[in-house]
Amino acid sequence: MPNLLISTSVIRSRLVALALCLIYCVVLNLSHQFVESDLFSYQGVIFNPPRIEFVLFAYVLSLAPALWLPLKLQQTSDLAQWVMYITLLVPCVFFPFHVSERPPEEVLTMVTMFFLSYVLFSWMLLRLEPIRLKPIRFSHEAFSWFLLVAIFLCTVMVGAQNGFQLKLSMDDVYQRRLEARDAVAGGSLAGYALAWLAGSFAPIGIVYGLVRRHFFLVAAGVVGLVSIFSFSGTKSSLFTPLVMLLLFWIVRSGKQTYSRLMLVGTIALISISALLWTKIENPILSESFTRRLLISKGVSTAFYWQEFQDDPMFMRDSMFARLVGMQDELPKTFRIGIKYGKGDAENYNANAWASAQANFGYTGFFLCSIVAALVLKIMDGFAKYGNFDVLSVASAFFAIVWGEQAMESSFLSSGVIVTLGLMFLLSGTALTVRKANPALPGEIQPA
Repeated sequence: MPNLLISTSVIRSRLVALALCLIYCVVLNLSHQFVESDLFSYQGVIFNPPRIEFVLFAYVLSLAPALWLPLKLQQTSDLAQWVMYITLLVPCVFFPFHVSERPPEEVLTMVTMFFLSYVLFSWMLLRLEPIRLKPIRFSHEAFSWFLLVAIFLCTVMVGAQNGFQLKLSMDDVYQRRLEARDAVAGGSLAGYALAWLAGSFAPIGIVYGLVRRHFFLVAAGVVGLVSIFSFSGTKSSLFTPLVMLLLFWIVRSGKQTYSRLMLVGTIALISISALLWTKIENPILSESFTRRLLISKGVSTAFYWQEFQDDPMFMRDSMFARLVGMQDELPKTFRIGIKYGKGDAENYNANAWASAQANFGYTGFFLCSIVAALVLKIMDGFAKYGNFDVLSVASAFFAIVWGEQAMESSFLSSGVIVTLGLMFLLSGTALTVRKANPALPGEIQPA
């Protein structure tokens, strides 16, 4: 009888997940049809549905992961898997059919390869053992001070770029973005300060501050991100505190139901954004959430694929090519921006998988999945020493970052390697606790 009850419970949970995934796919496609294709057609977001068999195939691929994705939060990488599913997999199996100039049969091949690379990514996270690194002894107090000083110094460096002026207007964000790009050269100290503040120090300061109730760290992180928006007009920096707060709430409140919370929350936000546009013609939520975090992933993947599938870049536009003396080539982001930008800023970033495919063809999808899974397995390994909530949110933030830019550039430009270093130091706080309290059990429980 117990086995039967467990089996029935698991089946019921899977059916609920399957139903929510189906609702999410339907709501996202309806929003694309009636809202985003109307608002953002100039950016290539168009409604041009393929034949019904291709639509049904996209639904099958989108629903399949509901059969195996973890429904209870047991590893720090579990949350990242669902973030990748919601923000990347589903958009990338539906929307390339709408926007690609190539025949749907060819798009079908690309979509299938992308799906299989996600299967590989998920399989590695579910089946491989965590990668465990031996930490060094470090105290919570030292970690808090380290984060605070790093946030402060980076914020000062960013603020100095515009004379410590506070500019919070939304009207000139694109102008500020272009000016910031000219003022802060890639690879410069100020450039890394901005990138690491946005991608590592401030987000980790916020979530660590919430976990430890060090609200001065939360405030410092928010101030740092506001300084980035003031200087560069990067709207994502304004939403990062909210994203970290939501992820933290999901981890703390729903370890047994986190996947449902994420799906229901996403469905609700898409529905609200559609109502805001259809009822009062306010596009703010559609622009910042439905288009920016969801639909654009599938659109940009299609653009990168059709531009580079027949002529992969093999990283000829990367820093590695310059190091070996190869001639500079126009970066992929600018090539796509010039051709498909439709009047936006010329720099048209894509997700890590699209960028990897542009470099190495379909093999790039799988290489990207392998690298992403290995990074997340390192995070799973850190969880042996506690700090489960911080690691889970940080892993999910990695997934968000990889939805915005190339894998190789994310390590430095978005601070992935910096965050890994921070988590390594944070793991060492368990050793300090053990030394102070020898009676503590051998494995620290999640926070």
